[in-house]
Amino acid sequence: MKIDVELKVDVMVCTYNSARYLDACLESIINNIPVNTLWIIDKYSTDRTVEIAKRYGAKIVQTHLRRIRRCGGWQRRLHQSLR
Repeated sequence: MKIDVELKVDVMVCTYNSARYLDACLESIINNIPVNTLWIIDKYSTDRTVEIAKRYGAKIVQTHLRRIRRCGGWQRRLHQSLR
């Protein structure tokens, strides 16, 4: 018995005032990657970044990502903000 399964991935895009390039970026992702969930990790943009991301059905997390000198750095902050 053959099972047709399309594997999909979750995609995260970190943004900050990225409206100028975000349409092209998200179009490329949607057209080339089988996306399960599109996450936008935004640093409280003041332009149209969040508005554009919403048009693509993205889940948006707004956080102040800072570089931390302790082990993990910004990756740890990103993980913490998604909890």
